[in-house]
Amino acid sequence: MISLIAYQCNKLINTSPASMCPSDALCQVFSRMDVLSNRMNFEEEGDYTYNHIHDKKTIDLIGHIKHIYMDFFAADRYKEERTVLKMLCCFGWSPIPLSFIYEIIHESMPTYKKHLASLSERGFLQLTDNTVQMSPLISHAVMAAENPPPEDESYRRLCLYLKKFLQEYDMTLSIPYVSDILIVFARALYNNVSRANNPKQKKTASFFEDWQDLMYLIHDYYSQNGVVNYADELSHLIEYPPSLKNAHSMFDKYFFTLANSMQTEPAKTEIRNQIEKTLSCISSSPDLVNAINPTCFFINYLDTLIGLYCTNLFSLFDATPELVQHQRILVAALERLVNAIPLLQGKNQIHLPAEKFEYYKLCSNLMLSCPTLSSFSEQGNNTIKKWNNINYRIRGTAFIAILESWYIYGLHKPELQSLYNSCLVPEMDYLRSQIQKCKLLPNQTFKLCLFAYISTAMVKYCLASLGNVSCQTESSVNYTDSIKELVGRTPLPKEEYEHYILEIEKYSRYFDARTM
Repeated sequence: MISLIAYQCNKLINTSPASMCPSDALCQVFSRMDVLSNRMNFEEEGDYTYNHIHDKKTIDLIGHIKHIYMDFFAADRYKEERTVLKMLCCFGWSPIPLSFIYEIIHESMPTYKKHLASLSERGFLQLTDNTVQMSPLISHAVMAAENPPPEDESYRRLCLYLKKFLQEYDMTLSIPYVSDILIVFARALYNNVSRANNPKQKKTASFFEDWQDLMYLIHDYYSQNGVVNYADELSHLIEYPPSLKNAHSMFDKYFFTLANSMQTEPAKTEIRNQIEKTLSCISSSPDLVNAINPTCFFINYLDTLIGLYCTNLFSLFDATPELVQHQRILVAALERLVNAIPLLQGKNQIHLPAEKFEYYKLCSNLMLSCPTLSSFSEQGNNTIKKWNNINYRIRGTAFIAILESWYIYGLHKPELQSLYNSCLVPEMDYLRSQIQKCKLLPNQTFKLCLFAYISTAMVKYCLASLGNVSCQTESSVNYTDSIKELVGRTPLPKEEYEHYILEIEKYSRYFDARTM
């Protein structure tokens, strides 16, 4: 392999400007592998192959590894190792968490750990205590050698395991973020899915529908984690067979476009137009809605409305008629969608687990009601803490803490101290204890928790500004540290993470104010 790379670089130097040095050539060889394909693309097109010194075959880097790969796996005794490697190469060359591998392979191959170790010993991949990773060279070569047809049984099983993983994502928050590998998987395999069907069937085969459902679930994964660019790319990647009746239609793209654009929180007038268009579309076009399964869209849309409602609370200090009207529109839209869910579930058009529906129903009811502290307490103690789904348990607790904070903040100032200590402190202690059980928090959960910390810190700051030293309690919640801890559990890019930390430190004197 070393001699092959040397030949490759030498040929590149000889056909390039005289200024190119060996290190530049080496960098160019390895930087050209940015897509999954059978060849490497150089800035200057040319023949970068050479005759192998032993068997005189004309090969390049990818071809050489393909040759080694096919030679090694010709023996049946390495059949399972080959299956594992075929699955891994579909996810590119980013580190893949072993906990994720367990979810998608263990059921069909309990001995997969032994095969990973065997492949690592032979140099096909790098194995650590937490991740497995292939080099770009080997990932390219395996993909080129296998040319994976999605109809292959191992890939069909992989599709089903991925669907199961993503459907249960709320219950598997211990799985690290897998953003990079899912988009690579979608790009590598989806467009190879055959759509050919018997014309008499007049619908796509269940095989195609499984892959279509998987693409929708990956889209929802990115939407839930706030990765709008990948969600948008997937919505354009998905194809719809012409003149075939199936569970997915071109109408879906309207939902995708709307969900993606609302993630960016556009101008209030644009949001209102989108809300009206969507509600009108759902109520006036039942046949179109019947043709699709808009579950992922409903979840994203409901989450966005709740997030916008909480954001708007911080603008209501000015309480202009426009802001008040905007809040009413958000509340009315959420109510209409929540009320439509049982009807759509009855017609088997959407599939929303009971606890998720309870969460959205709770948010809608609290927005519509005239809240009292007793109603907050009753909902928190009797409903939310009994939910098994920790993601929605956190969301429900955070949402109640936000509304509770604003309710307390609007009361007479003499009551602030006792209410802060008796209501908000235990609420935030419980919220923090739940957050600490998770290694990862989806984007919407992160936002609600952040709003909860800010709004409760606002009440504490008000107390401190009045000189109430006794607002300090035995609570474990230090708002600056707790928000930093929260940010550390999100899939934020490094730049955004650093920005958040700087902003938190900038305002720490407000978060943890004691006395003025």
